[in-house]
Amino acid sequence: MDFDYDGLQDTYCSSQTQTERQRKCGSRVNTPMHFDQFAADYKQVLDKNVALSGEDSEYFAEYKARYLARRLSPDFTGKILDFGCGVGLLSRSLKKNLPAAKLDGYQLY
Repeated sequence: MDFDYDGLQDTYCSSQTQTERQRKCGSRVNTPMHFDQFAADYKQVLDKNVALSGEDSEYFAEYKARYLARRLSPDFTGKILDFGCGVGLLSRSLKKNLPAAKLDGYQLY
């Protein structure tokens, strides 16, 4: 699967070893370094993508977190996995809205 984020082109491969990733994807391998390069502009890209709504990405993260808090109850003490957490917009809102929950964020590389 190829992604193009304003010139930063990357490939996601699910292989376990670097050798397998290089064999399947060539030299375009999604690595933490590539994410770190993109992370600085990530929120700007998100905000640009939702601009037509009149809101920013934080609004949508907060909306999702409030929705989950209503569904789970604000005193929820279970575990939440934010899989593909990016720069943590949703994670921060979840922690604010569900302070007793155990929250883990995992970014895909």
